[in-house]
This record gives sequence, C-alpha cells and structure tokens, in this order.
Amino acid sequence: MISTEGYISFFVTIVWFLLEALVHYNIGKTGSGWIRKFPDREEFVLIITSIAICSFLSTTTTNL
Repeated sequence: MISTEGYISFFVTIVWFLLEALVHYNIGKTGSGWIRKFPDREEFVLIITSIAICSFLSTTTTNL
C-alpha cells in the first residue's frame, strides 16, 4: 500500500515533469525555453499519460 508521502511524491513528480515537458515542447516548437505555446489536446493527453505512468512506476518502486 502506498503511504500519504507516496501520493504526495506522485503528484509533485507529475507537476515538475509536466513543467519540464512543456519547456522541452517549447524549445522544439519555438526555440525558446519559455512556455509560450501549449500542445494541442491530443499531444497534451499523451504527455500527461506518459508522465503519470512514469511517476506511478517511480513511486511504487521506491515504496516497495
């Protein structure tokens, strides 16, 4: 079972990795690291899904 700290870790990881993903997205689209553009809905769902899966795996493996 995942503790309260595990849930906090899961959501904090999602937030920071999402910010990082948006920076990388903008570097690829605009050449700038500032978050000026957001991906369209389909790309955003893919980004969130992959981040959530990796965050879940990270949280569960560190809390075994």
